[in-house]
Amino acid sequence: MAHSTIGAPGLTGPERELTDAVSAQELARDLEWFSEHGLRLAGTEGERAGARYVRDRMVEAGIDCELEGYDGWVSYGTEPERFGPATVTLPDGEALAGKIYAFGGSTPPDGVSGELVWVGTGAPSEYDRLGADVRGKVALSILSMDAPHGEPVAVAGERGAVGIVIMNWSDRHGRVVHTGTSRGIWGNPTAEDLTSESRIPVVSVCFEDGQRLRALADADGGASVRLDVQTHAQWAPSQQPIASIPGTDGDDFVLVYCHLDTYGRGMTDNTTGVVGLMELARRLSAVRGSLRRGVRLAWWAGHEMPYNGSTFHLDAHWDEIRDHCVAVINADSWAIADTLDKVLTWGFAETEAFATAAADDVLGMSTGFEDFDAREAEQSFWGIGIPSWMAFSIADGYPDGLSYLGGYWHSEEDKLEHVDQPALAQLTAIYALSCLRLCTAPVLPFSYTGLAERLRTLLDELAGAHPDAVAWDGVRAAAARFASAAAAAELAIAGGADPAACNRALMACARAINPVVYTVGGVYAQDASSASHLRKRLPGLQQALAGMTADDPVQATAWSTNAMRERNRTVDALLAAAEALESCSG
Repeated sequence: MAHSTIGAPGLTGPERELTDAVSAQELARDLEWFSEHGLRLAGTEGERAGARYVRDRMVEAGIDCELEGYDGWVSYGTEPERFGPATVTLPDGEALAGKIYAFGGSTPPDGVSGELVWVGTGAPSEYDRLGADVRGKVALSILSMDAPHGEPVAVAGERGAVGIVIMNWSDRHGRVVHTGTSRGIWGNPTAEDLTSESRIPVVSVCFEDGQRLRALADADGGASVRLDVQTHAQWAPSQQPIASIPGTDGDDFVLVYCHLDTYGRGMTDNTTGVVGLMELARRLSAVRGSLRRGVRLAWWAGHEMPYNGSTFHLDAHWDEIRDHCVAVINADSWAIADTLDKVLTWGFAETEAFATAAADDVLGMSTGFEDFDAREAEQSFWGIGIPSWMAFSIADGYPDGLSYLGGYWHSEEDKLEHVDQPALAQLTAIYALSCLRLCTAPVLPFSYTGLAERLRTLLDELAGAHPDAVAWDGVRAAAARFASAAAAAELAIAGGADPAACNRALMACARAINPVVYTVGGVYAQDASSASHLRKRLPGLQQALAGMTADDPVQATAWSTNAMRERNRTVDALLAAAEALESCSG
């Protein structure tokens, strides 16, 4: 067996049997297959071969699994498997080899040249802190989730840069050149999106070469470099395995997912998630007779482009997801080296007690929880409002950067040797326990009292900072009603209120409140994949209030219209959520 849950007193007998049944042998078998098959670049035969393997292994285990096909919008270099060619030429003529970013711009035959300007992480705040002016110049940034994925590219382009170089965040694992995506649009583009996808050229380099470039940028008078890079975009056929384990009581289900495609070998991003969910499916299938709600498992294609597969699935299965999906759980970047017993859960506020209890009970110790601080990692379901969470590995001893990623991230160096296989079994057990509890609980285990109090505090702070921006009295009244309804609903559930009515109320509450708490675009849109303002709760309202403080009075006045509309959206969401919860107690 992979690990033992001995010492976890919160587990019942069936729960202990389920978590202890997670098989190290099955996980290792699937890891080995993927380690031998290399790159699974979105829209290529490598990705499709991985999809077929997952499907075949699920069918072998007696699990209903089909391949869902769609056309995905993808981007490659001229040499796709090398993510190149891409170079940065120094003033002395030396050419540093790098990689493309998907959807980055192409340079003309003689490249693009400009003075190097250091912009830190590339976030908007870094330009202000550093006083960086990149107009007509080449920006130089360092990989950081403080400015996730394509945001440094978008910000540099908006500020007039002719190109950008992005250095890896660490040399801990040698001269590793990562890659990524410069695309800010989430999921397959709409017709309108296709007209707004232009990006500046991007070259990524290893940390050591990035340090050399930074020294040039910091020198008096700076230094000019030339970028040479070629990319293109196209529609490509993709396939993603979708497995179903039916429940015994109606059509409601939990959606558990990961991403199948990789940049580089991708063993920790995200082969660990892929094989973990395969084993999760086997374990849940073995106890399917006890699941009142079903489980749908998905291995998304096109994640790195980004998030094509999950957004396609949402759009194509809207009615059943809207009406019957009770929760979504993501598995990404699992089990990097030396992470056994080091787990952190991210999630919507209403999931905190439930999600952390599963992690705590498997580990037999207290773990941790954080409200989502960024929209990334396949959070395609935020707009529809479904409660969402994920648990992943946290590595100690990474003072120089990303504690949940290795320096080999998004590269050919992300190999099997970097996988902590006991930690992988542990995370799989946490998800198995979460799904078992969620699929067997008479009433969905979500609490809105904590969210209600957080929103009341946040709205008081915003009203204090912007007292004349909008009519705050109505906002406060709506927030108070939501808080009162959340507390009353908890009492009603504890007092034995009708489970079916309570479940309908909790699902309706989530659909009403979460799109406003976590998104700007709302129910039918997908917000940008890389935008710092989405780290804030009530992001639409906060973005509008911040815009009203702009130095340009024309812009500030325009943002006041946004603020009034976001105020109205917030009030209506609070009232709709309150009305839903009030139905719990009649």
